[in-house]
Amino acid sequence: MQLTLLTDYKGFFGSKWKSSPYRSGYDQKYLTSLFEKEGISIRFVPLNKVDHRDPSWKNAVVLYTSSEEVGMHYKQYVEDVVLGLEMAGARVIPAHALLRANNNKSFMEIYRDLHIPADLRTIHSQHFGTLEELQLALNENRIVFPCVIKKSAGAMSRGVHLAHTPEELISKAKLISTSGLLKIKV
Repeated sequence: MQLTLLTDYKGFFGSKWKSSPYRSGYDQKYLTSLFEKEGISIRFVPLNKVDHRDPSWKNAVVLYTSSEEVGMHYKQYVEDVVLGLEMAGARVIPAHALLRANNNKSFMEIYRDLHIPADLRTIHSQHFGTLEELQLALNENRIVFPCVIKKSAGAMSRGVHLAHTPEELISKAKLISTSGLLKIKV
């Protein structure tokens, strides 16, 4: 059996926190030796070298890791490549849906609602794409206070706030949804 591991733009597989240098990924030689002991051959392929038109991706088993780069722009690229591989017939591990849920609280809640049995779901959540949708939910009394509001993208509790009143909720929503764009180019 052959396994393909996708590497990032630095040539790393994984983002191991205690690696040296910092976040340099897993030791690829050691990882290869561990898989070879189990009869699995490994090949490392940089994300930017993936040719989705290559028919050899059909039924290929592919491991990849996400990205924690600032701004999440590289993660979006990883998502594109991984989704393309799924579309080409590769078996990506984890599935693209789990990559999409990584640091994406909106999709994480959708995934959770679809894949966790109802009797284990103890948290009720809602997701909104605009401030107007949030205001509509308030007008329809669909929000119970106090409540937690989270920015869709991000990790490590950044963009998470507690709101006790509708006014505070709207204020926090405006705070976390500001794009930072001061001027729109026409």
